[in-house]
Amino acid sequence: MKRRAFLQWLGVAGLLPVAAARATAAAAVAASAQGEPGSDEFRRVVTGVDADGHSVVVSNGVPPTQLHPRHPQQVLTDLWITDAVPADHSAPVDREFQFQPSPGGVHIIRNKLPPDAVMYSDEAGRPRVPGKHEYLHRTKAIDFIQVLDGELWLILEDGSEVQLVAGDCVVQNGTLHAWRNRSDAPVTFLAVMVDANPATLPATPLGAEPVHG
Repeated sequence: MKRRAFLQWLGVAGLLPVAAARATAAAAVAASAQGEPGSDEFRRVVTGVDADGHSVVVSNGVPPTQLHPRHPQQVLTDLWITDAVPADHSAPVDREFQFQPSPGGVHIIRNKLPPDAVMYSDEAGRPRVPGKHEYLHRTKAIDFIQVLDGELWLILEDGSEVQLVAGDCVVQNGTLHAWRNRSDAPVTFLAVMVDANPATLPATPLGAEPVHG
């Protein structure tokens, strides 16, 4: 897709002033078109107790990541998994990536989400505006969300929308929802997912079986 056409789309959609978006939009489209994977490198420090009872650092570096299958520019980082509460101090630091927490467990994921103009495209690879109910999903958990940087939009199936900025938090309590990024830069947010019993909801949520992304 040509850079000019992309910038014109942004202006028509009312997402970005064309002049301000020129550099970041062009770079995002270039990376998307080439299929280059995104990155979200940061340091995770994990402490523990050694065999002699001393407090030590057992891991200090970039944690394992998995690129979300929806788009190579979306990066999910598996920060920690607890299979049950009370937690097991002897559990391995890293393990196979999973979306949903284990029964009675907790899962912490860091999500770096690129702009909608990168995430959503038509068959010709041109950016498009996502549908109102596109990619609505839910988890069998209570999700505690905090925006770390950037802007994020929470979408519910009744059409409700909430714009979130860095520092804002969301408690996602068994609802069908979708995330949108209508800005010109990636947004990074943290999700602490606590396993929950869907039978305790006042009614069965609409939609398919719980998934997360």
